[in-house]
Amino acid sequence: MVHLITGYAGHGHVTAADDALYHSGVCGTGKYVMRTGTMFAASVESSNEITIGSGDLVNQGRHINIPTNATEKATINNGTQGKTRKDVIAIRYKQDASTGVESAELIVLQGTSVNTGQEPARPALKSGNLYEGDTIDDFPLYEVTLNNLNITAVTKLFVLMPTLSGMFDLIYPVGAIYMSAISVNPANLFGGTWEEIQGKFLLARDGSHAAGTTGGSENVTLTTEQIPAHSHTGGAHTHTGPSHTHTINSHGHSASCSTNGEHSHNVDRNKNAASGTARYAAQAASAKTTHGTTKNGSHAHSITIGGSGTLTSNAAGTGNTGSGGTVATSNTGGGQAHSNMPPYLAVYVWKRTK
Repeated sequence: MVHLITGYAGHGHVTAADDALYHSGVCGTGKYVMRTGTMFAASVESSNEITIGSGDLVNQGRHINIPTNATEKATINNGTQGKTRKDVIAIRYKQDASTGVESAELIVLQGTSVNTGQEPARPALKSGNLYEGDTIDDFPLYEVTLNNLNITAVTKLFVLMPTLSGMFDLIYPVGAIYMSAISVNPANLFGGTWEEIQGKFLLARDGSHAAGTTGGSENVTLTTEQIPAHSHTGGAHTHTGPSHTHTINSHGHSASCSTNGEHSHNVDRNKNAASGTARYAAQAASAKTTHGTTKNGSHAHSITIGGSGTLTSNAAGTGNTGSGGTVATSNTGGGQAHSNMPPYLAVYVWKRTK
């Protein structure tokens, strides 16, 4: 059967359970203090009393409050000299199992004292799941620390629920970044003051890059120090010459030598005859005569070779030189800047400044 919860029906039909489910849907299923009244502000009146101001809370959908301009007193038992202790101020929800009647009250749960210098434990709370039928649950408000006889600290234990407008301040506090594919200024969506960031990527900060700093370049020209170490080598190779001929133009040769070669010959003759068995007779000046030939033989030589036609060698085939050693190439490249951009999707980026 469908029920109209908030409409007029002519009779009572809205239950506490209906209201609790509605609050759970709006506020969440946990435990929250709303931003109303004094938000349960605590004021230490003495070593035995703390005043809790007005406020509203939601505990698993149950709405509990201390009315505006009203207060509640939380009584703290005396501390002990030389001891330390932690108490808890809480609001306890209860449901009578037989009647179903629900109630809430401010309570103080007392902890166990330990010697000064030790860390006391917080007292145990009642923790029930009201959605599953539990009938008791504690909502802690404050932890109260006592040293010796005095209250030395009152620590808040609850979470403040933001208003709908204040929720945007939690999601996007000052300094937050907002990104979108549409051009709407986030000030129109969430309030506050925003500045648009253009032409920059986001970098997660680390020890070398503090949050808020900028840097980098869209285009980069590599320096010599940035180019990877390398070399260019030409391996052993040969050079091939195409088929070709050699030509000698028409020409002649002539040569001559000077006149020379004139000479004569002299012959000595001994007139004495040898006697007996002697082969030669003794030479005497008076017996010697000399006869010579007439000088002659002077001459010269001249040679002339007539000019011939053009001489052409036969065409030679291709030829290869011997294998050479390694060579170094000359410089190349234009030294221009190159894009330093990874694949990207351009979006609108805003930073909240106020």
